[in-house]
Amino acid sequence: MDFKLVNPSKGFLHPGTFLKKFDYTDDNERQYVRQVAKLAQSHQARIHLLAGAANVPHGFLALSVSRLQDQPCIVIDYLFTSKPYRGLKFQELGDTKISEYLVDFAIKTATEIDGKVPIRYVALAPAHDNLIPFYEKWGFKSLDKTEWMYLRI
Repeated sequence: MDFKLVNPSKGFLHPGTFLKKFDYTDDNERQYVRQVAKLAQSHQARIHLLAGAANVPHGFLALSVSRLQDQPCIVIDYLFTSKPYRGLKFQELGDTKISEYLVDFAIKTATEIDGKVPIRYVALAPAHDNLIPFYEKWGFKSLDKTEWMYLRI
């Protein structure tokens, strides 16, 4: 199976269309994906969709630009893996999970952008506390007294 990262068209991002492309654990996930799709439609975030065979979406990463501690940063607004693919490693992705592949993509993207314009951090607010160890494994640190985590570029 070949994978590719694509930036979906505005029509594909229509919440009704976009939501039907994934399987969810609960309605909270579905509603958050709806919000992220609306952010992307209004050009407040960019979605990078990871599609497998026959262009079946397996997950996505939503990125935006902001400031953290008065420094420019790339924000991981949302990282999502469709339910059937969670926890699975894919040889075509370097024997990694979809979530790992997408975090690596975010870090590489921030590093590439930093070569053109200054970016100090990759920042995110984990959706659940149980995700904190996953991000710490990538070098993210908690920002004191906030829900935010950051990785210095």
